[in-house]
Amino acid sequence: MSSPNLHVAVIGAGATGLLLAQGLKKANIRVSVFETLPKQSYEDNPRTWTMALHWSRRNVEQCLPPELFAALSSAHTNPWHEPSHDEAQSLPVVDGKTGEVLVAARVDDGRRVVRRKLRDLFRRGIDVRFGYKLAGIDASGGEGVTATFENGEVVRVDVLVGADGAKSVVRDHLVDGDAKELDRVPLISTNIGCRYTAEQARFLRSKIHPIANMAVHPDQDTLFFLAVADVPDPEDPETWEFQVALSLWSTEDPPETNEDRMKYFKKLAEPYCEPYRSAALWVPDDTYIPRDKYAECKRIAPWKNFDGRVTVAGDAAHPMCPSRSKDLPLTAWG
Repeated sequence: MSSPNLHVAVIGAGATGLLLAQGLKKANIRVSVFETLPKQSYEDNPRTWTMALHWSRRNVEQCLPPELFAALSSAHTNPWHEPSHDEAQSLPVVDGKTGEVLVAARVDDGRRVVRRKLRDLFRRGIDVRFGYKLAGIDASGGEGVTATFENGEVVRVDVLVGADGAKSVVRDHLVDGDAKELDRVPLISTNIGCRYTAEQARFLRSKIHPIANMAVHPDQDTLFFLAVADVPDPEDPETWEFQVALSLWSTEDPPETNEDRMKYFKKLAEPYCEPYRSAALWVPDDTYIPRDKYAECKRIAPWKNFDGRVTVAGDAAHPMCPSRSKDLPLTAWG
């Protein structure tokens, strides 16, 4: 199994799988990425989602060729703004009732990126095969791994890495019993991208930290996250998109209908101070709120790795809630 002839299959074309593929390619190791979704569905995903990059930018640099790392700022939530030293070193956490800064949470080289743009950047030059839903793996022969896909394709490689998310099919083949199970995290979460009128967008931008903002309310078990999510045109505020996320610690399920989810979201946000209150109440009532449910793995057990020929990475290895803001940094660090 010498490096010049080594062939690695990565299951999943998310940020984790693609960054891993870039690192392998940089090391002159042949790599193929297999993605469950058809290409059109993969590229048309309309959801706005941002991720913390922060200190892991240095690790990302080690995985990318120089020309791609030089373009990393194009995936920033606001590529037109370079954070000052102070902005990049701390993020405010405020009392959601009074607006008082409770703590300036320390970060190292604070940055946020647009998931969609980061994924597109990491995909450049990588062999990604779309519409490949994994059906099974066989590593019992002592050499190599055989991956079988639901489209009938059978691929034989030297090493297989599952980067296929929290509900990883690869992990299910590596662990037994209840170690496969995920535990529901007791959260009701609203997490949306929203554009506003020019006047509203300017108001929000003038009141918030350019990277991320967090507020906790003393009368609720809630956390409000507010951030600039995308700035296509710095001169046109109506193109600016914001990520608005409000989470309630609760064992209840989210409301069934979108109308009820919107009413519940705005009811929780109404007691918040500005700009959080307006960021929520200005969301158009017909905005779709996904009925998100989060899970984590509590029954962690060593997985079979077949002498290093099969493993998992990212959420496939350690599912966690996005509110922890650690998925991408830990992926790049690991």
